[in-house]
Amino acid sequence: MNISYKLKTIIVSVGVILFVAVVGVGFIYQPAKRKIKEIEIARKKEEEKNRLLKELDKFQKDVRRYNSRLSLSKDTSHFINYVSKLADASGVEVISIKPGNLQRENYYQKLPLDLSLKASYNELGKFISKLESSEQFILVEGMDFEKQEIGELSSSEEIKVEGELNISLFCSSR
Repeated sequence: MNISYKLKTIIVSVGVILFVAVVGVGFIYQPAKRKIKEIEIARKKEEEKNRLLKELDKFQKDVRRYNSRLSLSKDTSHFINYVSKLADASGVEVISIKPGNLQRENYYQKLPLDLSLKASYNELGKFISKLESSEQFILVEGMDFEKQEIGELSSSEEIKVEGELNISLFCSSR
C-alpha cells in the first residue's frame, strides 16, 4: 500500500507538473512569444519609417535650398547682363550671346543662353566656376572649345581657347 500510495503521489505530481507546463506554454509562453514578435515587427516598421522621415527631411532641405536659388526674374536681358559681368570679371571675351526661349517644366522654368567666347584656359575655368557657384541656379549644359592656333607659345603665354558654352538659368515657375 505504501508503494502504491507513493506511486500514485508521483503519478499525480508528474501529472500536475505536466498540466502546469502545458498550461504555462499554451496560455503564457505562446502569447508572450507572439507579442514579442509583434513588437519586433512594429519596431522594424518604426525604424524604417524613421529612416524614411530622415531621408524626406533631407530632400525637403535640398528642395528649399534649390528653390531659394531659383531666379525670380525671367528677364533675358537681366540674365545676359549678369553673365556678361561674370565674364568681364573673369577676363573672358564674349563674342556673341544667343538667348533661347523660356522652357516651362513642372516646378521651374529654364532660360537657356548660347555663348561664343574667347579666353585663356584659366580664364574660362574661372568663368565656369563663377557661373556654377553663383547665388542663382545656373547650369553649364554643354561646351565645345578648341585651342586657338597662334604659332609657338612661349613658356609665359597661356593657352587660348575659342568656342561655344551652353548655359541655363533656372527660374521660379511662380
